[in-house]
Amino acid sequence: MYENVLYWIWLHELIGLPLKAKRMLLQCFTSPQAIYHASFETIWQTLYPATVAAQHAKYAPLSTLWENRTLVPAQQILSNNEKHSIKVLCATSPYYQHLFASDHKLPLVLYYRGHLADPSQPVVGVIGSRSSTSYGHLVTKAAVATLVERGNIIASGFSYGIDSIAHETTLQHHGITYAFVPCGLHRIQPACNTSLFERILETGMVITPYAYGKEALPFRFMGRNDLLASWCSTLLVIEASLKSGSMHTAQ
Repeated sequence: MYENVLYWIWLHELIGLPLKAKRMLLQCFTSPQAIYHASFETIWQTLYPATVAAQHAKYAPLSTLWENRTLVPAQQILSNNEKHSIKVLCATSPYYQHLFASDHKLPLVLYYRGHLADPSQPVVGVIGSRSSTSYGHLVTKAAVATLVERGNIIASGFSYGIDSIAHETTLQHHGITYAFVPCGLHRIQPACNTSLFERILETGMVITPYAYGKEALPFRFMGRNDLLASWCSTLLVIEASLKSGSMHTAQ
C-alpha cells in the first residue's frame, strides 16, 4: 500500500509535466509505478507518437526531467503525512475515482484529515462572501439546517463569512461537513477557525489538493474551488460579487 501511494504522490507532485500529460500516461500504463520505471524513449513516444518539428523543443527538458526523477520528495510527503495524521486519496480510490474520471481538471492525489462518508451520500456546497451581511447569515443558517435534515453533507471553503457559518450550522445540527482548503494541512487558515477545524474532523473532513507545507498562494484558491465544485452534486451561492471566488466556483 505504501509503495502504491508513494508513486501516485510522485506523479502528482512531478513539476514539469502538465496534468494533461500525466493523465495521458495513466491511460497507457498500468500504474504510476510503471510510468516511473519506464524509459524516457517510451514516455516520449507515448506523449508524442507522431513528433513534429515544433515538439522537438520539448525533448531536452523532458529528457532532463526524466533523467533526474526521484522518489525523495514523495517519501518526505508521506513522512509528514504520517506525523500529522494526513491521509491520501488517489485517483483509483472508490471515494474519488468517479470524480477524477468525470473532470479532467482534477488532480491525481488529494490530502485530507478526518473521515469520509459513504460516497453515495449527497454533498451540497454552500459558499459565499467573506464580508457577509446579517441577512446572509440568516439565509445560510436556514438553508443549511434544512439540507442537513434531509441527509446532505455540507461542503464549503473554510473561509470567513458564509463558509464558516455553513460549517458551524452543520455541526450544530449534528450533520457532516467537508472543508476544502487552498493550502497544505500543516496549518489552519484562517487561524481563528482552529476550534472549528478540530470539530469538523470528529465526523467530517478537511481536504486539499496540496501537500503538507504548501502555502495558500492565489492560484491555489482556484484549484480548491475547482475541487469543491466537482465534489458537490448541488451548489448554493449566498451573497457573492460577480468577480469573486464563489462565482468562479459556480461557473
